[in-house]
Amino acid sequence: MYGNSPMFWLQSIVFLGIFVLFGSLFDTAMRKLLNVEKKSLFPTDYLSDTHRKVEWTLRAIFIVTLLVGVLIAGTTPSGQVFWLLEPYVLVFLFVLVTQLGRAFMEWKHAENRNDYIFTLSQVAFLSVLVIVLFAAGLLDWVGNI
Repeated sequence: MYGNSPMFWLQSIVFLGIFVLFGSLFDTAMRKLLNVEKKSLFPTDYLSDTHRKVEWTLRAIFIVTLLVGVLIAGTTPSGQVFWLLEPYVLVFLFVLVTQLGRAFMEWKHAENRNDYIFTLSQVAFLSVLVIVLFAAGLLDWVGNI
């Protein structure tokens, strides 16, 4: 289960450090380039009532899907689960979908027209970073936990 590898904590800290460093540098550069205000880490400001409802619906779907994935993993004899129900895949998809929804709402409702471009650039950067880290084998330990 989680943390069985002797290197688990070191790998986790290195991964988070790399992720935070590159993410912070990218966000700072893009904010200055696009002249966008700094957003909070977990934005709770909704651009419309529809945005609030859609985001809460997505959260509920995510939680239900995560619980179903855990139940399926717990009931299979080998513990093997379809890759789409793995928690790290679900978290990535949840972040991807909610941020794309936020970008759409910013495109429709935000005062600063660069807000949605900034959000889309964050989504693209996150996606590329995760794909590169997996392709380079730096996240092989994620599937083993």
